[in-house]
Amino acid sequence: MLHALGFDAFGLPAEQYAIQTGTHPRVRTEANIVNFRRQLGRLGFGHDARRSFSTTDVDYYKWTQWIFLQIYNAWFDPAVNKARPVVELVAEFESGTKTLDDGRAWANLSADERADVIDSYRLVCTGPTRWSTGAPALAPCWPTRKSRPTAAASAATSRCSESGCGSG
Repeated sequence: MLHALGFDAFGLPAEQYAIQTGTHPRVRTEANIVNFRRQLGRLGFGHDARRSFSTTDVDYYKWTQWIFLQIYNAWFDPAVNKARPVVELVAEFESGTKTLDDGRAWANLSADERADVIDSYRLVCTGPTRWSTGAPALAPCWPTRKSRPTAAASAATSRCSESGCGSG
C-alpha cells in the first residue's frame, strides 16, 4: 500500500464509546489498530507501518488541540467575511467601536455577561467534558449569529447539543 493508513479516535464516536464502556479512547483505539492490522495481514495486504498514524498519538493530537484553540479564540466578522481573533472583538466592545445588539453598554456588564456575549460570537461552543482531560469539549458553531443568547444561557447550559450547535 502506498498511502498512509490512519486510525481515528478524534471526535464524539470514540468519546461516546469511552463514556458508555468506561474504556479510555486511546486503549480502545490501540486495540482496534492491532485487530485491523491483523485482518489486513490475513487478507494478504502488506502495509508499511511507518506510513500510518493515529489520532491518539501525541504528535498528532497536539496539533488538533492547537487548531481547536485557534478556532476557539476566533469569531466570524461578517464585515470582512473572515474569522478574527476574539481579543479584537473585546477591544472593539471596550472602545465602543462595536455595540451590543440589545443596546447595553459593555462597561456595565458583569464578567459572566461579558463571557456570554463573547461566547455567542465564538466559532466554537463548549460542550460535554472531554474524556481524557476533563476540559470542556469544543464543537463547531455556525458563524451566522441570529441574536445574542439571553442572560439565562450560562456556561452550565451549553449552546451545543447532540442535535447540533447554534448561538441563536
